[in-house]
Parts: sequence; C-alpha cells; structure tokens
Amino acid sequence: MSKFSRFPLCFSSTLQLQFRCNVQKNVYAPTKIASFSTTQIFFQKRIKGQRVSMINHIVNFFSKPIDNNPTTESQPIPPEMPVEELEDRVIITDPTDASNSVTILKFGATVISWKNNNEEKLWLSEAAKLDGTKAVRGGIPLVFPVFGKQKDASHPTAKLPQHGFARNSTWEFLGQTTESPITVQFGLGPENVDPETLKLWNYDFTLILTVSLAKDKLVTSIDVENTGKEAFDFNWLFHTYYRIHDITDSLVNNLADQTTFDQLLGESYIEKAPLISFHEEFDRIYSNVSTQKTLQIVDKGKVLFNLDRKNLPDAVVWNPWIKKSEGMGDFEPKSGYHNMLCVEPGHVATLVTLPPGDKWSGAQEITVGGEIKVQAKIY
Repeated sequence: MSKFSRFPLCFSSTLQLQFRCNVQKNVYAPTKIASFSTTQIFFQKRIKGQRVSMINHIVNFFSKPIDNNPTTESQPIPPEMPVEELEDRVIITDPTDASNSVTILKFGATVISWKNNNEEKLWLSEAAKLDGTKAVRGGIPLVFPVFGKQKDASHPTAKLPQHGFARNSTWEFLGQTTESPITVQFGLGPENVDPETLKLWNYDFTLILTVSLAKDKLVTSIDVENTGKEAFDFNWLFHTYYRIHDITDSLVNNLADQTTFDQLLGESYIEKAPLISFHEEFDRIYSNVSTQKTLQIVDKGKVLFNLDRKNLPDAVVWNPWIKKSEGMGDFEPKSGYHNMLCVEPGHVATLVTLPPGDKWSGAQEITVGGEIKVQAKIY
C-alpha cells in the first residue's frame, strides 16, 4: 500500500474558506466564512486502510445554525456562484456573469470546456473519450511525469506510456478554495494511479491542480510535492487546445529568435519567423522562453488569446494538419485541425529534479483579447 495518505488542498498553512455544502446536490456556494488550518480541513486520513475525507468535518460545521444577529457586522454576500460536482466532472460558473464557465473532467483533471461570454474557447474533439477509457483529445490534458516518450532507456520514466499517467488517472475533487475569483482544486497521489503503471515509476508524490476563473481569464496551476524518500525527475506540460477560426489565418507572436527543436525534422535551430504561421503539420518545442514574454495567438490582426507563464520556460506549438488528423481515431471532425491550435507551456526541454520533501509549482494564465505586444526581435 502506498505511504501516501493525505492531500493538502493548498500549501498555505491557513485558508479562509467561503463555502456551503448541499450534500444531496453536491453544490457548493459561498455563504459563510470560517478559518481552518489546512491540516484540519483538507488532509485526508486513512482508517483501517480506507481514507476518510475531511469534508465531513466541513459538512458538520456548516450544518450548525447561522447566527442571524452576529455581534460584528456581517460581510455582504456576493452573487451566488454554485460549484457543481457531478459524478464525473465539476462545473464552475463566474459568480458575476453566468456566461463564463469552466468544466473539469475528474478523469485526468482535464478542463474540457471554457466558455467566455458564452463562446467556447477550447477545442474538444467530437470523438473525445470522456468515459475514462483513454486520455481526452482536446481541452487541457495534463502531462506528468514525462513528455512524449523518454529516449533514454535507462531513465526511470522510460517505461511509462507517452505523456505519463496524470492525464489517464482519476483525480480527487478537493473542493472550492476561494470565491473571488472562483477557484477549485483537484489532487492526485500514487493511490489514484493504476497499480501496474505505478510499478514502472514507483515514487511518492502529491499533485495539486488549481483552476481559477475570472472575467476573460482562466488560470491553471500545478503544485508538485515529493512526499517520498527518494528524489525523482519529471516533466510537466499543460497540453492546451485552443479553439480558433482558421489555422491558415492564425499567428503565434513573441517566439522569434528563440531556440526551437523541430520534432518533424529532428533538428534544432533559431526561429527566424517574426510571427509563426501555419501551412502544414507543425510540431516544435521552444525552449527557455522568458516568462516575461506573453505568447499571443492572433487572428487577422486581432488578439484571440494571451498566454502568460509562471516557472514554465518551454512552449510546444502543435497542429496535426491533414495526414496526422486522419490517422487519429479520436480526432473528429477530420477537418478539425482548421479550428484548433496547441500552444502548450511546460517544463519539457529538460527534466525537473525534485529532492525529498521539496515542492515545485508552475502556472499558465490565459486571457482573452487585448492589444498585440511585440516582445521578440523582429527581423
């Protein structure tokens, strides 16, 4: 049995939680403020081999009557913003605007929908498997602990499936952490991973995914903690599929003058194009891109997306084009490559080494619209 026995919802020692739990409907919305230590609320304990969620303590607390005549002035209650937990997914909606929402599948903790002003911003294949039988084609799959296939046969990640196991494991929904911006978290540890897969990479770890939604903005962040006694190496990547109008009209800004590895040619060079355009299959890894640069997806002079990164120095840019799309059984429609583009922030050009007890974090912040920023050398 894994030594892993608890999920910290966040790494801060104390959390102000605004939360109401409707047990029958699994709907969470802010109504009452309470202060708990992270250990009290969000750590889970194992009794006779079974983990008992500390959520019961929250339910008991909020089952108590609320004093309608408090001695101190009550804080105003913001517009109700439900966080709805279904059997296989969690849906969060902007408390200030119901036209903004995010849907996260528990399998892979994959964001499968982000609607901004009722307009879908992520591309999801019509043939994507959402039943847990395989990784989701589209949305924001999570890549850990290896990107692609490890080429060094002696490395501990060499026997793992392509892109690791985070996207193929069912994560645990840990609840809502803040009301504004609306934020939820998911956790993954060894006991959530297929035992046969874990035999190929047997380390003790905790992953905490945080998803935060605000007007015109989506933030996904990851915390990785080594909870074992041995150091381990890993890659991390947010494999984001953006929905675009037409790939032939789309450009990626601020990658000029960067070192890139072209996975189709198998060689490295300096990117000379002032703006990246697309007219055929495209698969490149841009390494050591300054996190001061905002990567932009531009369509006919209009900024569709801005991508800002924290501690994620690399960016993969990918479009499968015609032949590869036709060869993927879960890629539908086959013409869908016209309407999708992957710009994927990560730490993939090199491995992160995490000693026992240490933590590592990274994040992507996606915003909609704005002005074109020139932060790269234009030849």
